[in-house]
Amino acid sequence: MNTNDLYLTLLDLAGVKITEVVLSKNKINIHCETETKSWKCPICKEETSCIHQSTSRVLRDLNMGSREVYLHLTTRQFYCSNCHHYFHEELPFASPNERHTYRQSDFMFLVTQQQSYARSAVILNMHPKTVERTILSKCEKMINISENYAKVKRLGIDEQSHKKGKKDYICVLTDLDNGTIVDMLVDRKKETLVKHFQSLGK
Repeated sequence: MNTNDLYLTLLDLAGVKITEVVLSKNKINIHCETETKSWKCPICKEETSCIHQSTSRVLRDLNMGSREVYLHLTTRQFYCSNCHHYFHEELPFASPNERHTYRQSDFMFLVTQQQSYARSAVILNMHPKTVERTILSKCEKMINISENYAKVKRLGIDEQSHKKGKKDYICVLTDLDNGTIVDMLVDRKKETLVKHFQSLGK
């Protein structure tokens, strides 16, 4: 087994070909590309093999020993001639809008169970806001927010500090009748609340 195949096996990157692995003192940079030949259009569901262009992403993955792992990934954007829609292929190991893999996201979630976002960010060598945004996004996926809001008759909006010293406030939305948490937002600014409630629909 050559080096590239070894890393491919260790990382379990389905549908990906590793082209180069560059080692440095603190990092492992893995250059790779997807091998997707065709993809179903998310609009009309027709499968197309028309590749419009290739795009690049850098994804943070779980550390290997003391080295941080970064995937320099080349993906494909397809064109659907049926509905004239451009779209990217989906990855089984990373969300379309994130800069880290699902594995890294799960590890971030575990780390933040024991300390603040700021301390977690130091451990992970990531920006505190990146850690906070990722955790809140993961929490939203773990709970049925639509169902929570459907039961609410009176909604409470309050701020709570994430750590001692009254810093790093987050906005907590509660069901005043049941005394349960319905949702959490990064802050209670008017524009944040308006955008959030508009995104929920009727």
